[in-house]
Amino acid sequence: MISRGYEGIPLNSYRRIDRGFLHYLTVFAMIVAPLTSLRFWYIGVAEIFFIALMLRNFVATWKKSYLKRMVISRFWLPYLFFILVGFLYKNLIGIETSSSESIIFDLLAYIVVMIACVNVEFLVVSGRLNAFLLMRHVFYFASILFSILFVISTFTPTLFGFPLLYYDYFSPLVLNLHHFSMFMSPLIFIGYFIFKGERGVGMLLAGALVVVDVVMVFNSGSFKAVAGFFVGVFICCVLPIYDSIKTNNNLKVIFWVGMFTFFYFFLLVGGWEVFRVIFDEADSGGGRTALYYDGFLLALKSFPFGLGPGSHLWSNYEWSDTHQTLLTCFLQAGIFGVVLISVLYFRIWKRLFYSPELLAAFSTILIYSAGGDIMRRLPTWIFLILLLHFKLEIGRRKKDHSAGIGARLRVV
Repeated sequence: MISRGYEGIPLNSYRRIDRGFLHYLTVFAMIVAPLTSLRFWYIGVAEIFFIALMLRNFVATWKKSYLKRMVISRFWLPYLFFILVGFLYKNLIGIETSSSESIIFDLLAYIVVMIACVNVEFLVVSGRLNAFLLMRHVFYFASILFSILFVISTFTPTLFGFPLLYYDYFSPLVLNLHHFSMFMSPLIFIGYFIFKGERGVGMLLAGALVVVDVVMVFNSGSFKAVAGFFVGVFICCVLPIYDSIKTNNNLKVIFWVGMFTFFYFFLLVGGWEVFRVIFDEADSGGGRTALYYDGFLLALKSFPFGLGPGSHLWSNYEWSDTHQTLLTCFLQAGIFGVVLISVLYFRIWKRLFYSPELLAAFSTILIYSAGGDIMRRLPTWIFLILLLHFKLEIGRRKKDHSAGIGARLRVV
């Protein structure tokens, strides 16, 4: 199989990288991480693997030379600090929210996610794992596995006693359909990126798996996953046009005027009504609107520091999450949490901007973030690490390639 290359970097250059047992263990952990019905209590195989990695790499992980390059991990370290400050502040001013179980669950979940992020990001920046190869193998292995389960689900709703359907929707081996769809949404565009770099049999296989992944997302019952798909397709169509004219200021002005005109007429002819209807259909009789409103008012009571970990909203006779990532950060870590997550999103968006497929994959995560809570979703955070560090690696390789050409020219 001959590769057409990934952003100018041929696949053959990746074949020379030693993958080893750790690589395949990490791929396996990524694939089983969303399969929440396979967990024991609140912990599963993936969580155990990443905790074991922490024990193995504990000292080396905190070297300053590595830590300053670990962008995702440097979000989690201050975020955990601020939610603990928020917890202390909440108790100091006497605001009673959340249950002890919810506080402990959130805190432990965040610690596990932080452990996973620190370890995977350390192994990537230190060169022991390669971000692209991890993405590539997660795409192929996960897509093949879930394709097989998708076919089986047309004949039986369970496999060895484990569920393949969430009610009538395809969401294999999970306790909540969003655990599966949140994993598959970015995988579609990661797969499309891989498809564009392959040739021959590899290209046919990647293309077929992308199509099946799309079908599975549409059968997952998740509105956010479907919305993320269409947003991603829009980015893949429009961004290459902008990329081709980015050096021509006149064409850039025409492009942005055209985009604003398009959205203006879209809203003018009833776009707001479309958004309203879509939101109402996903709003569960106004429940989501009430959660957002109540969550915002509650967050204002502890504006600087938040209220710490846990579910802070009382809804339907139980403590509930806000189901919105930015609002969750505001509630738990105050304005500092909002700044931290916003800066992280901007840094990733800025780095991926000129890679349509990778930006599309990130956009699916943003869609889920806008209408759901990604803070405890371990696979989502690993995807963010892989997307960001693959793009950073591409930049370094191109820089080294240019420096090499320059050096050869100077020698000549």
